[in-house]
Amino acid sequence: MSFFMGISDFLEQGRKTVAIALVQRDPEGWRTSAFTEMTLVRATRTTAVFTSRYLTGYGTLQGLENTLGDISAEIPVDTVELRRVAGAVTLNPVTQLVVTGEGSCCIMSDQSNLTAGTPDASSILKQASNTVLQPNGTTEASPEQPVKALSGQALKAQKKAEKAARRAQEKGDATTSTTSAATPKPGAGSSTSKAPNSQASQHKRSQSTSQKSENQQLPVRPRPSTAAREPKRENKQVSFFAHLYGPSRRHTLDGVPKEVHPQIQALGLQTSSYCVCGSHARCAAMLLALKCVVQSYTTPLGTSLPRHLSSQHLSPQLNFLKSCRPFSVSQANAIRWLKNVIATLDPSTPEPTAKADICTAIDTFIRERLTVADQVIAETAASHINDGDVVLTYAKSAVITQALRTAKRAGRDFRVVVVDSRPLFEGKNTARALADDGIDVSYSSITGLTHAARGATKCLLGAHAVLGNGRLYSRAGTALVAMMAKRMDAPVVVCAESIKFTERVALDSLAMNELGPEEELVGSEGEGEQSLHGWRDKEHLQLLNPLYDVTPAEYIAVVITELGSLPATSAPVVQRISAGAQEIV
Repeated sequence: MSFFMGISDFLEQGRKTVAIALVQRDPEGWRTSAFTEMTLVRATRTTAVFTSRYLTGYGTLQGLENTLGDISAEIPVDTVELRRVAGAVTLNPVTQLVVTGEGSCCIMSDQSNLTAGTPDASSILKQASNTVLQPNGTTEASPEQPVKALSGQALKAQKKAEKAARRAQEKGDATTSTTSAATPKPGAGSSTSKAPNSQASQHKRSQSTSQKSENQQLPVRPRPSTAAREPKRENKQVSFFAHLYGPSRRHTLDGVPKEVHPQIQALGLQTSSYCVCGSHARCAAMLLALKCVVQSYTTPLGTSLPRHLSSQHLSPQLNFLKSCRPFSVSQANAIRWLKNVIATLDPSTPEPTAKADICTAIDTFIRERLTVADQVIAETAASHINDGDVVLTYAKSAVITQALRTAKRAGRDFRVVVVDSRPLFEGKNTARALADDGIDVSYSSITGLTHAARGATKCLLGAHAVLGNGRLYSRAGTALVAMMAKRMDAPVVVCAESIKFTERVALDSLAMNELGPEEELVGSEGEGEQSLHGWRDKEHLQLLNPLYDVTPAEYIAVVITELGSLPATSAPVVQRISAGAQEIV
């Protein structure tokens, strides 16, 4: 025979208590094998969890599981599944329970309205509910007699188990609660010699314990995921330069603190996308943005402007700019100077006066240390250019472009060779600007440097920073151009403002450098197979984009600053003078 019973039918009717009877057909008729009452604890679309209130017949919950397993052995696994989870029986799925077998049947009912697939289902349930457990493990139907009372020794063990269950439930550990409630002390008689789960199933729990078990959810161990795990992605960082990698640049305003000024937000995005590029331009733009921050600042109550502005208000602004792109040496020197100006303010100065003093100091710094300094350097560098010279330069430098324009306005006839390299190709802007001023310009890639440098009489280079040991820290490729000019007997002239001098020392570009995004090295999609699009998915392929290199001091003939022309070995002197001038200003 076959029997279909849906657990979802019970759930839709709001029923929580289900009676389960296992019956078998023998020559004498239907005989009850086991009977239990299951209380619904939790139900989802795929799982229903029940707890057993009492059990007769086989006498163990494990025996009931085995019997159900035997009956449903012929049923596909995806149709019905029974497993033991922390003392509960899990039926999965809940939409339908199917049991087949010629000599067996599983009846599930709410005891008040039994629905089954046998004509005498009501009598079978009645017989099962009055089944008496015999000492030998067999069952005897006794419709008129209730279940035999437990012995005193068994009742004592039951109370101890219930007490332990209450303590575990108060602690909120459902698993410990189930185990403790089902474990009596050893030596409690023949009835306590069985397994803990068997003993807990034989004895009827008190009403309060039953109510707690109904309200408390039993933990269900999740099934292990069968989905295939994604393969581990290859580390695309070059291990030799691992110390140079840092947080990726910020290109959006997601998660920006509310304290960050809109001018700072705009500047950060411009610097990360190279809209504002170059050490000189970034420093001037940063100071102008900080000036707007100071103008819109209001000192909170209970504090002073010098103490709060520098440490509390400017810190979020600077942190945001640094997350977009690391500070240049000139920016770091300017920030140090600005904090010193704020710290030296008199706390008793009125806020409008103090803010006006800071803004005036910023304007003076930009005018003297950046604008006027570039004019002085350009005039000095232009004096080194003579008629008939072939000037070799690399990439883009604002002060070099200004020096070449100054020499052209002075009436000197010369030619310029601009060498450029990827990924930014800044030299294109330099060549276009010089050509617009009527200067004869040749443009070449760095791969053709040997041919482009022939006939060069002078080499003018810009600087990102001048280190304490006289070495030049500038755009990657500068060292190659300087060495080639040295080989061609063309003196290398470096133009740098004093704010770009630092006491830091580096022998090469490995210990100190800035890495640009690797995507800048990826070609355009129109290049086809020559493009590196999808390089992250290619094994054993790593991209490295260092932005700067270090040129040895022996390749530099002279360094021109607003303080004068001096050899590269005198860089520490300029740095000390510049630091002293910052404190005075």
